[in-house]
Amino acid sequence: MSTKSALHDTVRKSKATFKFGMDDDKAIEAWHPKLKHVQTYLFNEFKGWRRMGIILTALMSVIPQMKTSSRILMYQIK
Repeated sequence: MSTKSALHDTVRKSKATFKFGMDDDKAIEAWHPKLKHVQTYLFNEFKGWRRMGIILTALMSVIPQMKTSSRILMYQIK
């Protein structure tokens, strides 16, 4: 379980917790032989992401952990 989920701004005011996180996007492929990682999209690759505010934009541009913290993973089921 994530030890810092209570600090995350989207769950701080609720009783939700993060159960796990991954650093390796291909780790899910080990769950089933038919799963294949196709692509990873970073939040800052989407058009209009800078509308989130200058502070968040600056942090996501400079700090590598912030840059990769919001990812969308695409998998194919063969």
